[in-house]
Amino acid sequence: MHFGLGDASVDSIRVIWPNGKYQVISNPKANSDLKVTYDDASSDYDYSDENNSKPIFTKDDSLEFTHSEDTYNDFFNERLIPYKVSTLGPAVAIGDVDKNGYDDIFFGNASGKAGALFLNTGTKFVKSNQPEFEKDAPFEDNDAVFFDADNDGDLDLYVASGINENRNKNYEFDRLYMNTNGTFKQAKNQILYNPLNTSSVAIYDYDSDGDQDIFIGNLSNPQNFGATVNSAILKNDGKGKFSVDTNFSLNSKVRDAVWNDVNSDGTKDLLIATEWDTPKVFINTGGELQEQPISDDYKGLWQTVSTFDMDGDGDQDILLGNWGENTKFQKYIDKPIVYYYGDFDGNKVKEALIAYEVNGKYYPLDSKDMLASQMNVMNKRFVTHKEFSLQPIEKVVTDESISNATKQEIRILKSGYLENNNGDFSKFIPFSKELQLGPIKSFNQLTIDNESKVLVSGNSEEPTTYHGYYLSLQGYVMDSKGNITAVPKLGISPFTNQIKGTYSVAMKGKNILLVVPNNQPVKTYSFAK
Repeated sequence: MHFGLGDASVDSIRVIWPNGKYQVISNPKANSDLKVTYDDASSDYDYSDENNSKPIFTKDDSLEFTHSEDTYNDFFNERLIPYKVSTLGPAVAIGDVDKNGYDDIFFGNASGKAGALFLNTGTKFVKSNQPEFEKDAPFEDNDAVFFDADNDGDLDLYVASGINENRNKNYEFDRLYMNTNGTFKQAKNQILYNPLNTSSVAIYDYDSDGDQDIFIGNLSNPQNFGATVNSAILKNDGKGKFSVDTNFSLNSKVRDAVWNDVNSDGTKDLLIATEWDTPKVFINTGGELQEQPISDDYKGLWQTVSTFDMDGDGDQDILLGNWGENTKFQKYIDKPIVYYYGDFDGNKVKEALIAYEVNGKYYPLDSKDMLASQMNVMNKRFVTHKEFSLQPIEKVVTDESISNATKQEIRILKSGYLENNNGDFSKFIPFSKELQLGPIKSFNQLTIDNESKVLVSGNSEEPTTYHGYYLSLQGYVMDSKGNITAVPKLGISPFTNQIKGTYSVAMKGKNILLVVPNNQPVKTYSFAK
């Protein structure tokens, strides 16, 4: 980097590294080269010092919890998959468990580490002793929600399970914990046995029969990334026993789901974010869910879904977090990016191959060596890299295997929202460039200065080394007027890791914002009620 000073002088240079560490170079000389090394950065930069006014958020030490990932490697058995699906946590559930008027917090953990329940006294958080959570430490906790499953007046807990570190199937199914006087015990035979990699749980009495029902969104089969999987709605019999609603059907790869009323009829509808597919909008009419048409042009890698009145017209638009435009996929997205799922080497094991289009032909994304690491036949079919180069996908594998494979696409990587035009959701409006810098994984609606706003977070450490980590989304707050503010200007440190989400709870005299990353400690900030 070159800085032209003219006749001016500089007393110091502050260097802020992507992870928030910084250093100061004092009295740098003009007309000289300065070597800057990360090892000299030892302190965390306080962005609030740049604000002339008091920051809205202040660092807080109300709670201590660290999510610690396990050592499971998605790429060991499935070397051609584009990203991991085993690092979806930590699960977070918020609700008033002890009925003292303040919401408590459950944090799930990765396989091998126990989740934890923190009770909110109004002035502090106290960890609750829950032996069942310790016993169930081998489970991978992807998502969680508090709700009254059995209509007894207290909150029970549903935890969505992911991939066990050792692939022990005894620890790869969802769990329902019943609350008895503040102690949680895992229920037996009350919910669907779901051995899939569950990404999302959403609760709502969608059939208006007086009890809470469950949507469970599944992302993948733990044994095979490429297969699309079924998700389900579980109907509550009123006593906490659940059965599958056979009138509902969805086969896709679900990342997130939420119940919200988007047609202003007083009944919540089901909104779903999917990968390699379109987002799903199911309008709830008297307990019947009717899927709305969404153009195939909106097939994406949708990470999260929520609602907010983006245009100030009084109705709820549908917010959608995608991978963004700052990815290696971006240069190919003018044409659909395809993944083929089939047996390409004749060993009766299916693989997922990703291909991109150039001049009307599709080419494999992976190199010869990468393909050969999964399919030994590649080294026989193409002895040299020159023979492999510029070969379309049909020549790399075979025409027959491609024709027999299932095919999924992505056609858009931008994050944005579906505009609500009197219940029509055919118009997609992309967010501004700042919000395209990385995958968006969470929208959190907050009230700041008496105005409703949305805190946007995300990033991803899931992709392969072909992509690398996507960690450029530092966090932003947006409103319905089009204003976007970077979180450092509000007193929040920039997000430099994969963020599961941000959440807020009330305490006496203040609110607490929780920034919940994957494989890192939770950060807390206080802000005014």
